[in-house]
Amino acid sequence: MKIAKKLAVVFTVLLIAFCQQKTFAQNYVQLINSQKILDDGVALYEEEKYEDAIKLYEKVPHGDTNYFAVQYEISLSYYKLKKYDVVIAHQLPGFRNEALPLVKYMIN
Repeated sequence: MKIAKKLAVVFTVLLIAFCQQKTFAQNYVQLINSQKILDDGVALYEEEKYEDAIKLYEKVPHGDTNYFAVQYEISLSYYKLKKYDVVIAHQLPGFRNEALPLVKYMIN
């Protein structure tokens, strides 16, 4: 009987510790409507409010389904602002190293 009580206490303590770890480890991610952000950003872009569009686009997180569309729109906005180096740096992860000289040539 004493062993059963000890096991019950140990099990209860471990269960409480495990539950608290899960509770504190959760990340609360704010859900956004990335399609609305994309549409609103395009509207700002068409009004030539490029910096406002970029600020809006940057709210879309990396794992979102519209992330790559937003990255394209960010690049277009920087291009319209004539910040060509930023366009290259922003799009660099999408290019292979062999294509980089060609991209720089095409922009300049």
